[in-house]
Amino acid sequence: MFHDPGCVTRHFDAIHLEEEPLKCNWCEVGLLHRMALQRHASDVHRVRSRWPCSNPMQGLQKQE
Repeated sequence: MFHDPGCVTRHFDAIHLEEEPLKCNWCEVGLLHRMALQRHASDVHRVRSRWPCSNPMQGLQKQE
């Protein structure tokens, strides 16, 4: 079910410890996973991430 131990840890922390969701800087959406937040920013707000990083909104820029 999980590809590596890190996936199990992230799942456990996010689902079973009721971790606070990551908030979008442009709207009120809250998501549990950094990749989901980056995908949301890209799909909904046309924001692209140039560098993978630990801060989900760092490196994201609004596109006009």
